[in-house]
Amino acid sequence: MEITCVDIPVEPIIIQKVSSWTVCIDNALHRFRRFRLPNETGGVLLGSYDMERKLLYIVDMLSSPPDSEEWPTSYKRGCIGLAQAVREIQDRTLMNLEYIGEWHSHPEGSGTGMSKIDDVAMKEIKGEMSKAGLPGLILIIESSGSYTPHLSEAE
Repeated sequence: MEITCVDIPVEPIIIQKVSSWTVCIDNALHRFRRFRLPNETGGVLLGSYDMERKLLYIVDMLSSPPDSEEWPTSYKRGCIGLAQAVREIQDRTLMNLEYIGEWHSHPEGSGTGMSKIDDVAMKEIKGEMSKAGLPGLILIIESSGSYTPHLSEAE
C-alpha cells in the first residue's frame, strides 16, 4: 500500500485545422524519422475521434514493420505484426486508441505535400475509413521534422 510518483515527459500539443476537422498532435511524432535517414520510412497512426466536435487526436505512431521496403526516395509499408500490435493497443486501452491512418516521411527537400503515390494511397485509406464514417488520414513528415496531416472526408 504505497503511492509512487511517475514522471512522464509531456510534449506541447499542436492544434491544426484540416478540412472541417481539428487535428491535435504533439511534436514527438517525428522521432522515428531521424533514425531511418537517408531512407523514407513510415507506419500507422493511433489515436481517437471526437465525432461531435470533429476533433482527431493523434496519440502515437507505430514504426515501420520489418517487411517494409525503405529507400531514399520511396517507401512501401509492410504488414508483419502490425494487425496484432494495433489489436493489443486497442485491447489495453479498451478501444480508446485505434488505427486512425498512415504516416510516412518524404526525402530531403521534397516537402510534405501529397505525391501521386500518396493520392492513390489516400483513395484506399478513404475508402476503408469511410465504411465507418471516418476521414482518411495520411501524415507526411519531411527531413527537418515538420509534418502535415492530410485528411479526406468520409462520403
